[in-house]
Amino acid sequence: MTKINELIAQQLGLIIKEELELPLGAIVTITAVKTSADLRHARISVSIFPEDQEYRTMKILINNVGN
Repeated sequence: MTKINELIAQQLGLIIKEELELPLGAIVTITAVKTSADLRHARISVSIFPEDQEYRTMKILINNVGN
C-alpha cells in the first residue's frame, strides 16, 4: 500500500504543478496520501506556502477535485 500512496502523491504533484493555475508564488506540497484498502478512496494532505495564499490555493484545489 505504501508504494501506491507514493505513486499517487507523485502523480498529484505533477498534475498540480502542470495543469492548475495557482496564485503567483503559491507552493503546494503533498504531505501524505492514505488510500482505503479497496483503493476506492484516498485522503490527501497538503501543505500550502505562503500562508496568505492558503485560502485561494485550497479553493482552486477543491474546485478541481474529480476533474
